[in-house]
Amino acid sequence: MLRLARSGTPRSFRIHAFPEEPLVTSPTRRLVLCLVALAALGGCGQESRALPPHIDAFAASPPDLLVGDTVELLPEFTGTEARIEPEVGAVLDGGRYRVGPFASGRLYTLVVRHGDREVRRDLQLSLRYRHRLTNITPSGIARVDHGAAVLPDGRVLVFGGRSPTHTPWVRTELFDPATGAFTETGEMPLTRTSPVWAGVSGARVVVAGGETSSARRDEATAVLVWDPATGDWTSPGRLREFRFGNTATRLPVEGNVLLVAGGDFYLQSPERVSPVELFDVDTGESRLPAGKVVAARLMHTATRLFDGRVLLAGGLDAFTNLEVGSAELYDPATETFSRACTLAAERWAHGAASLPDGRVLLAGGYALGGVTDTAELWDPTTGECQATGSLFVPRADLRLVVLATGEVLAVGGRDDAGQALAAVESWDPLTGVWSHRPSLPGNRVGHSVSVLHDGRVLILGGAGGSGAFPVQAAELYD
Repeated sequence: MLRLARSGTPRSFRIHAFPEEPLVTSPTRRLVLCLVALAALGGCGQESRALPPHIDAFAASPPDLLVGDTVELLPEFTGTEARIEPEVGAVLDGGRYRVGPFASGRLYTLVVRHGDREVRRDLQLSLRYRHRLTNITPSGIARVDHGAAVLPDGRVLVFGGRSPTHTPWVRTELFDPATGAFTETGEMPLTRTSPVWAGVSGARVVVAGGETSSARRDEATAVLVWDPATGDWTSPGRLREFRFGNTATRLPVEGNVLLVAGGDFYLQSPERVSPVELFDVDTGESRLPAGKVVAARLMHTATRLFDGRVLLAGGLDAFTNLEVGSAELYDPATETFSRACTLAAERWAHGAASLPDGRVLLAGGYALGGVTDTAELWDPTTGECQATGSLFVPRADLRLVVLATGEVLAVGGRDDAGQALAAVESWDPLTGVWSHRPSLPGNRVGHSVSVLHDGRVLILGGAGGSGAFPVQAAELYD
């Protein structure tokens, strides 16, 4: 009788022969014994075969990404090594891994290995708004009809506007979402109310248009540039015309060139005025584009499309102040303008929002002497404007922004009597329907609304009543 017994050395064996059975040493017998050992212990002098890796669970707590908040990833698995992609890296079974906040949904993948085998499991996190308003400590400066530009580093530059004494502000502030604090930066060399601004390379902010307290042409047409490297404002050049109710849009061409369109030229001669110009921020030079606008307009909207073209929509005729019921496209490649569509409804002092799918939403404004609740969509695939769901609250001078989820938020504005509104509502691009959201703590017009990098929305300043007296107010919408 034979019996296998372990020796002191791992993975080696001794063969013991008992007296009642003779020792067998033939090659055949030795092969049989080795096969028996292989079956029993996984091999003669080799590693045991690896068990397959397994994922028991991969979840998140909470299950959705709430705007402005973090979430914990919870992996449970069997294996020798594991990682979560992207961003997280190596993880342990039963660990808790905090991620966020994010301004979009996220897809995470748990990868578990054991030996040469690998298994994967995906976890899709959807971004969701609570649709709530939270008061935060406001700046010490009360502003109305000001500008607010979100910088690449996440801070917000707040500039211009009127003070409670009706004098324009030259003081400029920076809001830091990480701390909730406002700090002062360089003063504007010239005042500007309802500043028309755009961002350019180097995180610079450019003001090209808006009202000024000065009647001097060189001050009224001055272009102002804020540089984050120094915190100072400079003026590289001037516009060809004094412009109020205009728009300024950075173009996707070499350099930092703005399309500056519109202005109030009431009863002026069209032959003596340039309704549109191209301003080069780096050189400080202005020139006319190759083509002429289809309609000279003011109080319109300008929306840069994904292909670099600019949609100019609605407004008033710059020379007659009659409503313009059309939209046109500017092509920076040819510097020409072409008719885009007839609006579903005439509108000026309205809001416009560029949707993630390339469409442009136009909503609210004044129409035919009153405030309208209508909204419409311009579709780049058809070139047409078609009506969509109407606002619950008719409003003009509203603020319209695209949320991180693709929804569009309408905040404040004026009613038909010219009074400020507290109403807030959001539009769903999938259904075309507006939904009521929590109202502002006070009526507001002339305020600013900025979408922060984490998806939250900063609502700052403005005024109640007729908009004459600014308030110290700041809220975050999430």
